[in-house]
Amino acid sequence: GIVKLMGRDAGFVATFAALASDIVDICLIPEVTVKLDDVLAHVDKVVQRKGYAVIAVAEGACQELVATGKRDATGHTIYGDI
Repeated sequence: GIVKLMGRDAGFVATFAALASDIVDICLIPEVTVKLDDVLAHVDKVVQRKGYAVIAVAEGACQELVATGKRDATGHTIYGDI
């Protein structure tokens, strides 16, 4: 399953939630750029081993993959939905 946590520009909440949990298999945060293929390979391995995977995601993570290219009225970037 995917757990989306607050963290538009910082993955602090997602990181510490993942550290506090013993079930999170991967944590995606805005500060770290990841390759989608690497994430999928890891998830596949976890699912083969456990039968499921838990992904903690900060809302601003992986914007290079889902960016909207838009800005709101105040000039802030409108992030794509991870």
